[in-house]
Amino acid sequence: MIIYFRNAQRPEEGAYSLVSIPLSAMRKEGWCDSQVAQGGGLQNRYSWVRIPLAPVFFLSFLGCSPNAGKQQIAPSPRVVQLQDYERFGIHLGGRVLAVYLADTDIKRQEGLMFVTSQELGENEGMFFVFPNAQIRRFWMKNTVIPLDIAYLDPDGVIVNILTMEPLDESGYLSARPAQYALETGAGWFARNGVKPGDRVDLGRLKKSF
Repeated sequence: MIIYFRNAQRPEEGAYSLVSIPLSAMRKEGWCDSQVAQGGGLQNRYSWVRIPLAPVFFLSFLGCSPNAGKQQIAPSPRVVQLQDYERFGIHLGGRVLAVYLADTDIKRQEGLMFVTSQELGENEGMFFVFPNAQIRRFWMKNTVIPLDIAYLDPDGVIVNILTMEPLDESGYLSARPAQYALETGAGWFARNGVKPGDRVDLGRLKKSF
């Protein structure tokens, strides 16, 4: 039997869902009124029942949540959460930029994937450390905010700066071999007058890698 559920105490809120439950089970639990048990025709197929439990709790138990069909926000699938990164301050463009240090394979692979603009502050970024200098290529897979990237040579000199678009997997290349990369929110380098040829002081950072 198909039962059409609603909140009997507050019928003005409307019906929630259609589910199939044996009529005998409904009678046994005392959830049916007489018209359900004795009705005919379509009444036997689509009947009102009074639910003694809170409707949201009851329907959730049956897998019929009122929010069914709405997109649910999944928890971050990151392996390493931002709070688990080491953080350092570097002086650049007359400001102190707080950076997350990506110095392992998994940290470099995840980068700022799934990080939102609410999680990455105005003067925050991520600093990537590689074991050697070579042509580097970053993409924006699973990255939902626009970013700037500065590639740096082994001495900390900025090779080139690029703006990367969210979810763009085409790849952004360093102009010359780079051993480091610095990501910030899009536009940060321009706003702070940072350009290729500028040097990032790696003294404190190098003590950590």
